[in-house]
Amino acid sequence: MKALLLSLFVILFAGLTSCQPDEKENQKIVSQLYTAINNHDWDLALSYLHENFTDHRFPPSPDNSPEAVIGILKEYLEKNPKTKFIVLQELIDGDQTAARVKFTLYDANGDSTVYCNYNFYSIKDGKLLDMWFTTAKLPVAR
Repeated sequence: MKALLLSLFVILFAGLTSCQPDEKENQKIVSQLYTAINNHDWDLALSYLHENFTDHRFPPSPDNSPEAVIGILKEYLEKNPKTKFIVLQELIDGDQTAARVKFTLYDANGDSTVYCNYNFYSIKDGKLLDMWFTTAKLPVAR
């Protein structure tokens, strides 16, 4: 009886902790996007965005095209080259993914503030189709 219960537990646990093949690929897309951004490889970063990509920011941006979104990041990072995006956590559910991403902003004096983005993506055809996010300033012990 113990062996049967143990076997059932192992089967159930394995089923709950394993990702479907598409989910593993979807998780790679987000990680690879941030690696490309950190490396300032704009063409590669753009390749992870679906041609119909929409950034659902509020207030809405007048241009939500993939090129405009990458252009905003490029412009910002050219002015702030020390900023790096670090994916702290990612949750995947089919074609939906949520990522908690930490980054640091530096002012003209070199002082820094750490932020955390909570990004939510939908994925279609192996590319990011939609993005929603919110940003929080993280308290930092000095």
